[in-house]
Amino acid sequence: MIYLVYGEDTVKSRAVIINQQKKLGLPKAELAIRTTTPQQLYECCASESLFGEAPFVVLDISEASRTELDDYVTVINKIPQNTTLVIYSGKTLPKSHVLFSKIPKETIRVMEFQKFAEGNVFRFIDALYSKNRLHTYKELNKLRIEDYDDFYILGMVYYGLRSLAKVLWNAPSSRNYKPFQRSKLETQLQNFNQQTIKTLFAQLYTFEKKAKTGVIAAGLAVTLTIEKVLNS
Repeated sequence: MIYLVYGEDTVKSRAVIINQQKKLGLPKAELAIRTTTPQQLYECCASESLFGEAPFVVLDISEASRTELDDYVTVINKIPQNTTLVIYSGKTLPKSHVLFSKIPKETIRVMEFQKFAEGNVFRFIDALYSKNRLHTYKELNKLRIEDYDDFYILGMVYYGLRSLAKVLWNAPSSRNYKPFQRSKLETQLQNFNQQTIKTLFAQLYTFEKKAKTGVIAAGLAVTLTIEKVLNS
């Protein structure tokens, strides 16, 4: 499978790549376009590990021009189907880009992450830990429309829970929160107690583990996680 992950929101892009690697449980090879020839890319994508595992390769094309990629696209179209290749760019790519026009649509999944959409993630987290069911699912629907990865959403739910825990137990890192952030978290903590927070950590870990091992679908894990928080 080939993924094209691009956009200026590099934090989100990287989180998606890491989550995909963890979900598949494969060792990762990272290549940069400036130091990798097309032949080296093919060899990396075609070689299995010592344990017979299919490759998981990340190719960073952030510094490449469109014309430089022609030879790479030829190679990309020849890699084995069991290889996972993530083509990553920390920049916005125009729809006329060679990667869109010369790689068959049925073989590539495109994931664009721009910074303008970041606010929706935090609105989702705020609504969830405020236990506002209606707004939680409204914001989740926006994330679905923007094609946010389910494992990224799960990671952000954990992020919100960790933030609450830091304030609850007055962790040193919580002192770095701005006054409005701390005030908001303290308000949300009125919906929880210490035991609830501990229980949620265990339950959310269980759902994520089941999703990453294929026991349940990642989308279902998101729903179950949301319901556990809302009903806690």
